[in-house]
Amino acid sequence: MKDHPRDQETRTVFALLVTSDTRTAETDETGRTAGRLIEDAGHKVKLYGLVPNDAAEIEAWIRDALEAGEVRVILTSGGTGIGSKDKTVDTVSGFLEKTLPGFGEHMRLSLIHI
Repeated sequence: MKDHPRDQETRTVFALLVTSDTRTAETDETGRTAGRLIEDAGHKVKLYGLVPNDAAEIEAWIRDALEAGEVRVILTSGGTGIGSKDKTVDTVSGFLEKTLPGFGEHMRLSLIHI
């Protein structure tokens, strides 16, 4: 059995979606920071979007990103809470082929120790 290489450099193409009812492209620090971190790591942000917490708009943006070709990762920020206005998780979950239960909890726990 061949070992899986652990030292390979992988570059990928992202689509970055921020959902917010209050931010604009000018005030979206989250999107700017995420885009910079992605590109500083050697990846590419092909698409950036800022849409309100509206299921139809989120779904349309995700569909466009999936059809854009070249995009391998869609990263979302915002609309992920438990409030009635938070639509991202419920909307995006219909597109998922595979989920990673517990991954979000693991990431939040690891951030506590930074």
